Order: sequence, then structure tokens, then C-alpha cells
Amino acid sequence: MRIKGIKSVVVRKKGRSYRYYYHRKTNSRINAPFGTAAFATEIATLDAKATAKLPQDGSLHFLIAAYRSNNAFTQLAPVTQRDYQRVFDWLHPIADTALLNIDTALIYALRDKALDQRKRRFANYVLQVLRLVLEWGRKRQFVRENVAKGVELIKRPKKMPRPNRPWSDDERETVLLEAGIELRLMIGLGMFAGLREGDACAVPKTAFNGSQIETIASKNNEPLWIPAHFRLRQILVEANDTRRLRMATRASRRKVLPFDPPTLAVSSRGTAWTESGFRASFFKLVKRLEREGKVKPGLTFHGLRHTMGKLVIEAGGSKEDVGMILGDRSSAMAEFYSREHEKKGRVTATMEKLEQSERKKMENRTDALGKPK
Repeated sequence: MRIKGIKSVVVRKKGRSYRYYYHRKTNSRINAPFGTAAFATEIATLDAKATAKLPQDGSLHFLIAAYRSNNAFTQLAPVTQRDYQRVFDWLHPIADTALLNIDTALIYALRDKALDQRKRRFANYVLQVLRLVLEWGRKRQFVRENVAKGVELIKRPKKMPRPNRPWSDDERETVLLEAGIELRLMIGLGMFAGLREGDACAVPKTAFNGSQIETIASKNNEPLWIPAHFRLRQILVEANDTRRLRMATRASRRKVLPFDPPTLAVSSRGTAWTESGFRASFFKLVKRLEREGKVKPGLTFHGLRHTMGKLVIEAGGSKEDVGMILGDRSSAMAEFYSREHEKKGRVTATMEKLEQSERKKMENRTDALGKPK
């Protein structure tokens, strides 16, 4: 049974599964037993709390709270909400600052402080979230102007390696060969289906029907329909066989059938992958391969999406094809690899013309000296 505005989470503790319910708008856990009158009363209380009028104290805290209660925030994907919340948490020490006192100089100071504390990427994200929230507030007359609008993002240093670079063919084969089957399935979902890390962890078994994967991208709620690459199908068959064998082994030891997560990918413990758990296992493998000289530095899971985009363009696909496969509404990545591929083709053609021209000059020079060609 599903209740609007309520989400359920299954947590496994000491071999047993527990289901907890949370109020979506306030992100508060509901303590009363499901389906009881107390459960309904608690929901009503939380609903009232979510829609209560916010105090008009004119502070940054008020603006952020007003934004978080609005559908501009509540309708964002959960992963995006969590990313924004990390910025709001970082801004908490200045939350009581009056909106009238927030100017461009303060925005620059916050950007630079975030750079010192958490590096360039987070600093730029702080600036982008502030721009968004202040613009939301300007349209509702909470602030007179968006003072963050003209503040520049911090540029990437020229010598800094490109983040989430594509994997080479040798790196792809090496990692697949070295990874255990549970880790290999997760990597395969990124490598051959272009799924984001969070989506690969959460994609349900029912999303795969034997020939294709049909799911929803958590970041933008974009529907994904991806015919399964033949190599991904091979990995899925091997992973499913391993999963059944381990389930049977655990059942024989415990005399009861163990809990089987509804996700397509599971860890070696038989539990659904968490993003932090997968990330720890993934980078442990990658760092070992780096030390052994089998892969170059800079491999990331998100780099597999860039790899997919690059391979689609190289195979003759269009920018639109890349966007549809990856479920990415932004065309920036497709534009980059399309331009890169076009550049390689034009440079190759130009060098061939140059070579032909030089050969012709050499032939003419030989003729002029009276020597045989």
C-alpha cells in the first residue's frame, strides 16, 4: 500500500529486514506503527508542520527554508536535493545573516572560503546553488537583486587533468578482468548501459527483462530504455548464477531462506549496494591497478558515461543519440565528444592533404634535378 507523501525504506540489521516510513516534505521518520490511527495522526501533524507559514525574519535561513518548502526544491530528484542540502549545511554558520547585508563581496568571500576548505568543484557548486536560491527569492521579492549572478566560477587550472576522463579500451578490459563478479556487474552497468552510480546501485531486478533495461534516471526523472549490450548480458547471466549459488549456500547454513534484495546488483555479502560501499570497493580496485601500472590515474565510475558518449560518436552516432542513451537532457557532453571526433577527422584529412602536397613537391624537385623518380 502506497500513501502519497510517504516513502518507505528497508534496512537490514543482524540478518533481519526492517521497514521504516518517512514524511517526504519534512524528511521526518514516522514512529507510529503503519496503518494505525496514531500513524495517520502523525502524518497530519507533519503535513501541518510542512505547510506552516515561515517566519519572515529576512535572514538567509528564512530564504533557504522558504525555498526548501517550495516545489522548486521538493520536486527535484533525491540525489539533487542531497547535493543542495550539503551546500545549505555548509552555509549554516552564516544562516542568520540578513538578506539586506548579502552583497557581491560576501558571495566572493564565500566562494573563496569554500575553495580553501573543499577545493574548486565544491566552491563552484556553492556559488551555483546561491545563484539559484537568490534568483528564486528575487522573483518572489524576498531580495531586490541576485547579487551572485555576476560572480565568476573558478576556472579549472590549465594543467589540471580533465575530471571523469574516458577510459581507454585497455583500461576497460583490465578492470573487467580484475573485478569480482559483483563489482563487475556494477561497472558493466556504467560501461555498457551508461547508468550513473546511484542508478546502478538502485536499479531493480524487474528493470531487466532479458534483453533490455528500462528504468528512470534519478537525477532528472528521465525515462531510460537501453537494449542490453551483449557483454552486459553475459555479465548479468554470470552474476545471477553466482547470486543463486550464494543464496542456496546461505540457506543451507541457516536453514532459512536469506533476504534477497530487489536490486539488479548486489554486493558479495548478498545485500544491495550502497553508493559509499560501492565507491570504497571500486576505488580500492582502481588504486591497486594504478600501483601495478595496469591503468593510468584518473579512472572514475562517472568517466564511464563519458566513455559511452565518446564510443557512440566514434561509432557514427549523433549528439541526440548520446543524449537518449544516457538520459542526459544537457547536450554539453555530447557536444564535446562530437566536436572532438570531428576535430580528429578534419585534422587527419588535413594532414593527408599536407602529406600529398609534400610528396608532389619532392617529386617535382627530383624531376628538376634530372634524377629518376
